[in-house]
Amino acid sequence: MESEVEAFMFKIGAKLKKKPDAMQPFIDKLNENWYDSLDSMREIDDDTWNNVLKFPSRLIKLIKDELGSDSGAEGASAEPDCKHRKSVEETIDTSKPKARKGDVEMTSEESKGPKECLKAFYKETGDDVSVIVKSLKTLTTILTNIIQNPMEKKFRSLDSTKKPMQEKILKYRSLVSFLKQCGFEEKEGEFLLKGFPGEDLNNSLECIYAELKDNGDKFGVKIKSNFDPYAEAIVSRSGET
Repeated sequence: MESEVEAFMFKIGAKLKKKPDAMQPFIDKLNENWYDSLDSMREIDDDTWNNVLKFPSRLIKLIKDELGSDSGAEGASAEPDCKHRKSVEETIDTSKPKARKGDVEMTSEESKGPKECLKAFYKETGDDVSVIVKSLKTLTTILTNIIQNPMEKKFRSLDSTKKPMQEKILKYRSLVSFLKQCGFEEKEGEFLLKGFPGEDLNNSLECIYAELKDNGDKFGVKIKSNFDPYAEAIVSRSGET
């Protein structure tokens, strides 16, 4: 039978579009530190969330928000609930960060969204359908592997020295920007995914799917099923089984 912590975390996972398996490591971490009830989770301070449990910041915020609303639903007085909301709001700085010496302005290419990056990629290839399809299928595999296995380090690191990676992805500036939109950070000899995979990565994969669906005839591909980041394969060559 699910504990209240498990049920709560699975509920959080559903909001983040994560399967139960993806949430289990976080549940285990809570249990290891004896946080076995929602009341005990409400006692966790920011230092513990960030430095002991080491949860992703987006997950922490959603947990705090949900714990606050659950507290109100259980009949807690309005005053502590308001205090909780205030503490959460205080952690969100909506002001524009001040420029610091040494900061580098984001280029127009890097500031584009995933759809714009793909459009720029088509231009880089000269609308070469064969190149486009191979690269998009490679991107699909990369993102799908991460979504299906969010805690696997081997999928969160891309070796930029490998020839297929260089030829299909890294030779195109627009696809490098696309990876950065997904949350990847360029290091020496590799691209590393920062933090826990979130909506940016899901949205980027869905964007690829939409492009392939909208340009199926042009690209010579067909969609096997409705968009599903957990599907083994999303697209295939027309006529293939």
